[in-house]
Formats: sequence, C-alpha cells, structure tokens
Amino acid sequence: MWHSLFEKTSEKKQGLKYTFIIIESLVFLLPLFVLFYIFHQRDISLDSSHLILLAMIILLILSGLVILRHVFESFSSFGELIKKAAEDGQTVSWDIRKDVAELEEISTSFMQYMEKFEKVTEDLSRKTSELKVLKELAESVGKTLDIDALLNIILNKALELKRAKMGSVFIVDHAGRQLRLAGNRGIDSLVKNSLISIDRSLLRHVVTEGRSLIVKDIENDPRTLKKNDPRYGAPSFLSMPVFAGNELIAILTLANKENGEVFDASDEEILSIMLTETGFALENALLHSRAEEHLKEIEERNVTLEQEIAERKRAENKLINALRELEEAKDMVVQSEKFAAIGQLTAGVAHEILNPVNIIAMELQMLLGMKNISPEVHEELNVCMDQIDRIVVIAQNLKQLSRIPVKKTVMADINNVIAHVLALYATQFRIEEIETEAHYQPDLPEIAMDKEKIEQVIINLITNAMAAMDWKEAKRLRIKTERESLHQNKDEIKIMIADNGTGITSEHMSKIFDPFFTTKGQGKGTGLGLSISYGIVHDHGGTIWAENNEWGGASFYVRIPVKTDIDNARKGD
Repeated sequence: MWHSLFEKTSEKKQGLKYTFIIIESLVFLLPLFVLFYIFHQRDISLDSSHLILLAMIILLILSGLVILRHVFESFSSFGELIKKAAEDGQTVSWDIRKDVAELEEISTSFMQYMEKFEKVTEDLSRKTSELKVLKELAESVGKTLDIDALLNIILNKALELKRAKMGSVFIVDHAGRQLRLAGNRGIDSLVKNSLISIDRSLLRHVVTEGRSLIVKDIENDPRTLKKNDPRYGAPSFLSMPVFAGNELIAILTLANKENGEVFDASDEEILSIMLTETGFALENALLHSRAEEHLKEIEERNVTLEQEIAERKRAENKLINALRELEEAKDMVVQSEKFAAIGQLTAGVAHEILNPVNIIAMELQMLLGMKNISPEVHEELNVCMDQIDRIVVIAQNLKQLSRIPVKKTVMADINNVIAHVLALYATQFRIEEIETEAHYQPDLPEIAMDKEKIEQVIINLITNAMAAMDWKEAKRLRIKTERESLHQNKDEIKIMIADNGTGITSEHMSKIFDPFFTTKGQGKGTGLGLSISYGIVHDHGGTIWAENNEWGGASFYVRIPVKTDIDNARKGD
C-alpha cells in the first residue's frame, strides 16, 4: 500500500513542483501588477515612508513564499524517504516526533506570518485609502476661494479619512475672542454661524498653545474633566489647529470613531499631513476673503463719500440759489428805487407836458379843419398830429410808472393766456412769415394773476422778439411753459419766449429793464415796454430775465409763483 502510494507521489512530484513555482510567481507578481496599475491610474505618488512600508510587504510576501517552499520541500523529502524505505523493505529510521514538531513549528510560523501579512495588508489598504482621500482633497480645495466652503470640504475629508461620525470646524476670531461655527456633521445642537466664547470652550487649549489636543477620555483627562455626553459616542476626540501661513484661522474637531476607537498620534499625524497639503489653498482663500472685505469696505466708503458729496452739492446749490435770490432781490430793490425816483419825477413832468400838448393838439385840429390850406400843409399837420399822439402815449406810460397799480386778481390758466395773445398776432405772423412753436406743459394749475397785466407782459416780449428778427429771412419764435419745483417746496410756472434774432450784447444785458433804454431806431420805441413788464412780474412775486441762445437770438424767461389761495380771487377763463 505504501509502495503504491508513494509511486504515485513520485510520479506527480515534478508536476507539483512546477505547479507550485507557478503559483508562487502568481501570488507574488499579480498583486504587484494590480497595485502599480491602481497607483498609475489614480496618479498616486508615494513618499519615503510609504515606499519603506511597500518594501516590507514585499519582503514579507517573499518570506512567506520561502516558508511555503520549505514546507513543500519537507513534504517532498518525507515522501521520498518513505518510498525508499518501502522499496528496500526497511523500516523508517527517523524520529517522527521531531519531524512532526518541526512541521508544527513551520505551521505556527506560517500562521504568524499570515497574521502579519493580513495586518500589513490592512495597513496598506488604509494607507491607499488615505492617499486617495488626500488626492481628492487636493483636487477639491483648488475649486473654491470661499473660506467656509473650503473648511467644510476639509471637515468632510477628515471624517472620511479617520472614519469618524461627528465633527466640527470653527473659525477663530482672535480680536473678539470668539469661535464661529463654519460647519458641523452629526451634531444637531450646533447651528451654523453660531458663536461661542474661546475662554469657555475646551478648544481654548488649541488656540492658546497652537497645537493639537488629543483626548482619549474626556472624563479623566485633566485638561477637560467633563462628563461624556452619550449622544457623542466614545469619550475620545481630536482637535487640530488649522493654519493659513503662520496664522491660526480655524479649529477642526473629530469625535466618535467607528467601533469606539480612541484617537492617537497616528491620527494626528495623518491629519497634520492633510492640513499641510491644504495650507496654500487656505491662505489663498483667506487673502481672497480679506480682499473682498476690503473691497466691500472701500465700496461702502465710496457710497458714504458720494452721499457726502451729494449733500455738499445740495448745500452748495442751496447757497447758490440763496445768493441768486439775494442778488435778484438786490436788483429788484435797485430797480424799484429807480422806478420810485423816476415815478416821482415823471408824475409831475407828464402832467405838465400833457397840458400844453392838449392845447397844441386842439390848435392842430382847428388848422386841419380849415378849407383853404394846401395839401402839403395838410400833410405836415398830420405829421404833427402823429407826433402829438406819440407824446401823449409816452406821457401816459410815464404816468403809469408812477401810479400804484390796482390789481384785478383772478384764477387763470397761463397756457390759455398765451394762446389768446398768439391768436391776436396770428395775422401779423403770417404777413411777416414768422414760424412759431408753442410747447405747453399740460395740466398746469390755474394761478392767481392779473390777467390783463400778464397779457401785456406777453405782448411786450413778443413785440420785442419780432423787432429783433426784423432783418432775418427765416424767423422763428419759440414759446414754452413748464412747472418747476424749486427749493423749500416752492413751485413756479416758467415761461420762455425765444427768438433767433440779433441777441443782446453783454453791455446792454444789465440795462434792458431800465426805463427809456432801447436799442431800436429813433421813433421806433419808447424804452418803457420791458421796464413796465419788469414791474408787472415783480408785483406778482415773480422774476424776469434774459439770456442769449447758443443757436442765436435771445430768450426771455418769466417765473410766476404757483398761488391758488388768493383771497377774493374768482375763477377766470
């Protein structure tokens, strides 16, 4: 029986030997090929410590294969010895117990080797997983410049890396001695952006010392001595300082590892590597955050500065308006004094002139009634009568300057007043080929005015405009009304009457409202139209002025205050 058994064993010896060599080769080479392929595909680089670990694993694999080879050779020798003894008919002469003990020792060594191999394989798997997490972290942190988002990415990867179920990351406010929660996982009692005092927190040790805090038992650690909350799982936690450059910006805390494991120095080491790898990204994010804050501060300062400038401009405009009103008031006072002085003078002069003029007019009427005068003399007498009529008009205007006007105030629409005057001039406009443009602002309120006096102002201004365009081939008259809201909630109606005539010279601009001042030829104007208009507008509490146009000619402007509560005023057309 033994002889038959070992003959079969001998026949298969060579085949088993070569088969075992092939298996050894596959056991050694195939995992290496797979491992290097994974590293290549995921672009994983190994540092010196990882290379040493990999070399140890390879040595352990080779040692195991050598032991297996030795076991195989022992069994092979054992079979050869039995075969030889069977062929010679001899009894086996070795101490079977010694060989059995040797095989038991080999088996024990092999089991220890397998345990070490499993542990090293587990360590290698963990290191590979850590490398993968670090690689993913390096790719993720480069995609954002938001400091809160970046810290949350670090928190997620740290939890994955150390297989922890709970974690938080706080941003350090050194000036306010506070910690602001940027993110947390598995801790429902914490709310994002909530604040806690540094001095009342266990994390004060990390802030003060600038290094990690490893607590294996929160209840017995002299730095904590705090009862463990069952909601947080195991009583061990790890807090790591997060630096951007040399500045402590945040604190990362992990707790409740899987299977109730405690945190140790190896956890601190791998997390330190992770935080070192993200330091540059954190520094960039911090600089970007501070740049945004600085930009926002500049924008706020710009807004404040713009508001201050606008306020100063408003104050400046108020001052300019006040000075303009003061200048206008001064001009009114001067003009009023002129009118008062001239009125006193002309009141008597006009009366004295009209008496002899009336006598002369009567004598001329008698001479014109005679039948024996020649046509030539009759024509000369008519010329004299015309001049007498002109003297009478001038005298009446002079008397009007000195007369205290009696107002007939009514409520009227300024647009209707101007339209009525334009209708009176329609035929003359057509004869003189004057193009008119009238732009009335709709829905203007009716205002209290002496309607006849305001019509006289419009007539005087249109008459002057027509005279200024007398030499032009293309004559254009523009009239516009609008409502203006001035300072102190004072509303006024503004009237513009513009022409494209000769304009007003700078030396004449300050004299145009003076009595008897005229630029018309001899016998074509009394020089009283604008001064009378000035007085009428002034009596209504308004202002009148003139400006030259950029496109030629001059524009006269009249402002009349909007008054709708005049006592005893009645509605006008």
